[in-house]
Amino acid sequence: MITPSPLSVTSNRIKMLKHLDRMQCIQNGRAAPVMLHIAPTNRCNMNCGHCCFSGRDKDLELTFGEIASLFLVCKEIGIKSIEYTGGGEPTMYPKLQAAIDLASAYGFAQGINTNAIDIGGGISWSSFTWVRVSLNIIENASMENRIREHALSLSYATDVTACLVVPWSMSPEVVMRAVRFADDLGIRTRLVPDCIQESEGIVRLIEKIKRMVPKSEYAFVSDFNVSIEHPRRCMMHTWKPFAYADGWIYRCPSSELAPENGRTMNEHFRVCRINDMREYYKRPLVTFDAPCSYCKYTMQNEMLTDLLTETMHNDFA
Repeated sequence: MITPSPLSVTSNRIKMLKHLDRMQCIQNGRAAPVMLHIAPTNRCNMNCGHCCFSGRDKDLELTFGEIASLFLVCKEIGIKSIEYTGGGEPTMYPKLQAAIDLASAYGFAQGINTNAIDIGGGISWSSFTWVRVSLNIIENASMENRIREHALSLSYATDVTACLVVPWSMSPEVVMRAVRFADDLGIRTRLVPDCIQESEGIVRLIEKIKRMVPKSEYAFVSDFNVSIEHPRRCMMHTWKPFAYADGWIYRCPSSELAPENGRTMNEHFRVCRINDMREYYKRPLVTFDAPCSYCKYTMQNEMLTDLLTETMHNDFA
């Protein structure tokens, strides 16, 4: 099996260039998203100190009726893939397998982010194009073997990648556990900085992480989406909107990373109710201001904004 490159396991501008048809739609004034992020539940079986959603209402959860309605609209507007994420831990959603089956029936590619503590529950892991395992549980050394076993088991069903969020307080030993996990199991593993801080601090933390990581075939420091610049516009809802557990569609799956947003989804970033998504994406394209102090998708937003920038003499490229 071909090992995914670092660019294959994270969002980036290069992936956007694989969807020139969607870029043409945006130039023509219509949003045609490529994918949907969805947080079906805010429940979780962990309580990580670094969690970017620690300020959430942990009782929020989508009904299966909302998900069924949402997937139908996604099919109608041409969305290609579904990514299950947090909020909480997606595998704790009681109707997850029913959602997976429905998405498969509509022909969506599917991916999921999970802490892989429990990989039972009758989930058909082979339905996923990929599974991304959170490695922060290995801060508890006694859990390392369990996650290794579960990740290895999942790798027989689908493509497995992993991610470790590294806060300032994390010891080099924990980082090295993640590197050993990656190299021993042959699993491409992202080491990412805790982004809930000022941009300059993120840059310094990345440098610290790089000093902790030895040469590795499978582990890499992910700095593709870290920028101290600020996008001119907020346009991720045209590319990868986020369906949150409160029943709303949000512009971005990562606005909770900005420190001022309180580690949860700020109402300011709402686009429409899930039940109104069909009508919203029939309307002419709307862009938003870019109020976040930190934007994970600065480069992507800039590319999308460029698509709408008027120029003359375009045949002289």
